[in-house]
Amino acid sequence: MAAFLSNPGLRFILFGGKGGTGKTTSAAATALHFARLRPERKVLLVSTDPAHSLSDSLNCAVGGMVSGIPGVDNLFALALDAKALLEDFKTRYGPVIAQIADRGTYLDKEDIAGFLDLSMPGIDEVTAILKIMEVMREGLYDLVIVDTAPAGHTIRLLSLPEQMEQWIRVMDMMQEKHRYMVRSFVRRRYVPDQADKFITALSDDVQHLRDLFRNRESTEFVPVVNAEPMSIYETELLFKALDEGSIPVTSVILNRLVADSVGDDGRVCPFCQARQRNQAPYQREIERKFSQYHLVRMPLFPTEIRGLQTLAVYAEILFSETQADYVTLPALPTPHAVELAPREIGTQVGLAHLFAQDRQFILFGGKGGVGKTTLAAATAVELARRNPTGKTLIFSTDPTGSLGDSLACVIGNVPVPVTGADGLYAMQINAAERLDELKQIYIGEINELFDSVMGDIGNWIAFDREISMEFVSMIPPGMDEIVALIAMIDLIDDGSYDHFVLDTAPTGHTLRLLEMPHLAIEWFRSLFHLLLKYQGASKMAKTTQLLLDTSRGVKKLQNHLTDPVHSEFVAITIPEAMGVLETERLLTALDVMHVPCHHLVANMVVPPTACPFCRSKRAEQQGYIAELHAKWSAYTISELPLFAHDIRGLDGLRVVGKVIFSAPAE
Repeated sequence: MAAFLSNPGLRFILFGGKGGTGKTTSAAATALHFARLRPERKVLLVSTDPAHSLSDSLNCAVGGMVSGIPGVDNLFALALDAKALLEDFKTRYGPVIAQIADRGTYLDKEDIAGFLDLSMPGIDEVTAILKIMEVMREGLYDLVIVDTAPAGHTIRLLSLPEQMEQWIRVMDMMQEKHRYMVRSFVRRRYVPDQADKFITALSDDVQHLRDLFRNRESTEFVPVVNAEPMSIYETELLFKALDEGSIPVTSVILNRLVADSVGDDGRVCPFCQARQRNQAPYQREIERKFSQYHLVRMPLFPTEIRGLQTLAVYAEILFSETQADYVTLPALPTPHAVELAPREIGTQVGLAHLFAQDRQFILFGGKGGVGKTTLAAATAVELARRNPTGKTLIFSTDPTGSLGDSLACVIGNVPVPVTGADGLYAMQINAAERLDELKQIYIGEINELFDSVMGDIGNWIAFDREISMEFVSMIPPGMDEIVALIAMIDLIDDGSYDHFVLDTAPTGHTLRLLEMPHLAIEWFRSLFHLLLKYQGASKMAKTTQLLLDTSRGVKKLQNHLTDPVHSEFVAITIPEAMGVLETERLLTALDVMHVPCHHLVANMVVPPTACPFCRSKRAEQQGYIAELHAKWSAYTISELPLFAHDIRGLDGLRVVGKVIFSAPAE
């Protein structure tokens, strides 16, 4: 039985892991189970993932305001809306933040308003943390359960207390300049005002959150992992962050284990058996690596888990005191199942014509766990094969960096040749490292500026020096991703590579990244404007040039992403409710941002077998594939089958390429 409900004092549970492992399902099922188990207690289920799927999982509307779940009086849900939360934060605290900045910097009111108006990738996590702090402080709910974003961005969320402490320190330094001026020139005794109270309250909230994260009596983080190499890798990264933050973990959910299934002919399904054999070594690896935790094994279901009825079945197994019988799973409703005709709905189209269009820049994106990295890597391998005299570069902006695992080779911050694939190069951009370079140049030149121009003409100048040095620490979370992506512009401009393939982060953060060029330009312009406020800022030649180069790079990136002649976005989904609904949001957003996208791939389609388990799943999938064709008939919709083994290394990627880049079916 899962251990995280055996603690009567538990008030805060977070679920996390790689995209597609079943985090949302596990979080929703746990919330439902706890609410029904203890009807006298109020349970709140919260999503911090910018690509919310709580509505899909619960099969009812969940938005930016707390709402009740029909049929369960004590269960409530909230899908955090980053933009709405940011607007609310600016309305409530913007004036006092502007007052602090006005007192402590050379920024005028227009500058301050400009900074407050900017929104960046990463602000989702900041506003989520602030809202969670508020919810926990109000104490309206006995248990708060959080469905987090995929692993890379959850790691960022867990580090936010430290990031926010930096911001508080900078604001306190600005306010200290004001306190010094009041004590020196107005009155000796300083009386704390509204700005001081705001800083103190925010500091108290962050400390409360840090204490909550670390409290083993009231908090637990529950990683959800699948028996596959990339999921294990990302879970290890997540455990490292949890350990560094001293966040308690007692249970791990090993989800979607395949069991033997007997077909109509009385024989064990060979496809299920092959998948089970493929999972076995990874299951043993998980049992060995995470042996100090309580491992809860969950089966793969023949139908999707969606709505209260199926969530209750999932929870029953999750919290059972005995090992689940994977073979005799309860019968579940399949509203999207269709009768399979000899020529089934949805035919294999293939992406062969994508190469005929000779796009220079190809991006792959979609929900976490749908196979973006595999498809991106297979495309890069095929591009290199078709262009033996040219050079193809595949790179990733996903913070978890699973591209090297997919290619089965070591890659780093600079392009390296992929052994065994002539003309193919790979790169995992180290975003934090590139942003740190900018910070170090800035700090060095700020010191030189104050030493040579300002001189030691008063204690208040020391405040300006410290504030200016610390200002760069307030670069919004997520800016590292855009700075890293801009580095690719140099590679595009110098003509070293003929084709570029980008493996993006999961949907919510990819959309934020695609929105980023305009926002980044505004942020760098504001920083540059700040430097000009100081006499002698023209001496900061390196920082000035770097900011100008970065701003130009962002504009070039924006042009590349929206160029229909040279760029193409390929959307990847899986034929399940959450995948289809998230794809709809993705395609709509791409259209609004004028990012060219004409190709949609339905991945992990179960092949035809005599097995009732597989047949049930396939019938359900075909219903969603029919829905994709009906809604998105203007796109080429290709199907890629579910493989019985994991796709890793060049041989496996070539198999995928052979299937997806074959000529269109007649």
